Amino acid sequence: MFETKCPHCMKTEIKKFRTYKIKNGPERTIFQCNHCGTNFSETCNTPLVGLRRPISLIVMVLSSIAEGTGINATARIFNVGKNSIYRWQTRLGDLKEILMLFALVNQFFKQVIEGDELYTKVDKNHPQINLNVEQ
Repeated sequence: MFETKCPHCMKTEIKKFRTYKIKNGPERTIFQCNHCGTNFSETCNTPLVGLRRPISLIVMVLSSIAEGTGINATARIFNVGKNSIYRWQTRLGDLKEILMLFALVNQFFKQVIEGDELYTKVDKNHPQINLNVEQ
């Protein structure tokens, strides 16, 4: 797992200072460094720093753009500004490979679960068949 470090002194001795809620989104944490006393957000030094919208909304907006919906239509559908969409594309463009891997893994798990659910609804469970035939 990743260790949270103070952006000022790079020490890992930090404590939870308080939380804040972003507009229509989850709570985020403000940390305080035990060494230098600097307060910083959990998104500090990440591409997410300063974003005021929930990540889930940003993902939906960028997915809509990737599927071929125009900027103007996407801005109307999700009630966001065109400039915000452009900023999100610029900011998160370097994470394309990581986000693509996340999306593929997420889709794979959905398909495995749905396939298993379909099997149990269509047919009854059978014992495992041993395909290793010895001659």
